[in-house]
Amino acid sequence: MSQIYDRVYQALKLITGNQGAGWIAIIEEPETESFVQFAFDQATSLVFDCPTISFSDDQLSRAKTLLSRYKIEETNPSGEDFTTFNAELGDNIELAAEIAAAMFTEVFQFSDNRGLNVTVTR
Repeated sequence: MSQIYDRVYQALKLITGNQGAGWIAIIEEPETESFVQFAFDQATSLVFDCPTISFSDDQLSRAKTLLSRYKIEETNPSGEDFTTFNAELGDNIELAAEIAAAMFTEVFQFSDNRGLNVTVTR
């Protein structure tokens, strides 16, 4: 697998192994602050969330194309000036890591060996 996939997979394995609710993993490229995030609640599931507030028009177009392959649609649940891509992924860490890696390589267009910061919080 790819380096980005491996890094994301390890972060998701960490949060899904924790007890309780409210776990968050943010995976970010530090120079551009491009990111995806995941929430985990032991009682429900792993949730992919990617706000589009800082996306360029090209990135938004690429994200729509990519995420449609996973049946993830752009929504505006808060009614704010930006949208988000959001999906419940159950306990499928592999799928979550695949989606995140594709976001970084296909949408944000980083190389697979790009350094990423991972923040886990509750």
